[in-house]
Parts: sequence; structure tokens; C-alpha cells
Amino acid sequence: MSDVKRYEITWNAHEDAPVLTVEIDHSICTDKSLHQINNFFTNAEDRYLDSDCDITATVLKMLAAICFSEQTGPTGDWNTYGLICQFKDGNYEGWPPMDGSEGIKILGCDSPGVCYDDMEVEEVS
Repeated sequence: MSDVKRYEITWNAHEDAPVLTVEIDHSICTDKSLHQINNFFTNAEDRYLDSDCDITATVLKMLAAICFSEQTGPTGDWNTYGLICQFKDGNYEGWPPMDGSEGIKILGCDSPGVCYDDMEVEEVS
């Protein structure tokens, strides 16, 4: 029996407030699976505590950080399929595929705007 829930993760600190939309089938991607993802990376306990011991929120915030970074990078502005493909075949170590096959599916991700006019380059040495 499936236990599918949809989540939106919003980057409120960014002027565009981009949103990542994800679906998790908790009958496949259980809390144990989510803990395995979190624990693969350093500072797992701190992230978990910072998310009020909500492992779903912990992992979704991590995923959002990756997705928003991908979207703003030099090869970014992926459509949903392109972003999902970034996670296939173990391309992101420690992460399962994001096509729903292991219970997590990216449904959409906004591309945060990058304003180069807001950046300054200064020679320091």
C-alpha cells in the first residue's frame, strides 16, 4: 500500500523564493532510508536537530540545496527531466535516483535568478 505525500521546499531567503516540489512514497522511502541518506554525509546529527528531528524535512532541505545549486550553476536551468537525470546511475554519491523508483521523485524545481550586477569582483593580491 502506497503512502505518497507531496512536499514543497521554498528557499525563502532568496529574492525569487524558488520552490522544489517532490513526491515521496513513504512505503518505499521509509524513515530508515531517509536516515541512511542523511547519515551518509558529515554533520548529519546537526542537520537532523536543526530540522526539529524531522528526517523528511532534513533530507528534503538537503535535496533542495543540491537542486537549487544545480539550477544556478553554469549548466543549470534544467527542466524536470534534466534535473532527475542528474541523480541517475549514482551521479550524486549518497543519493538514490529521483525518478520515483526508490520512493523519491522530483516533480519540479524553479531556477533561482542570479543577478551578476549584484556581484563584485575585487583583486586582493
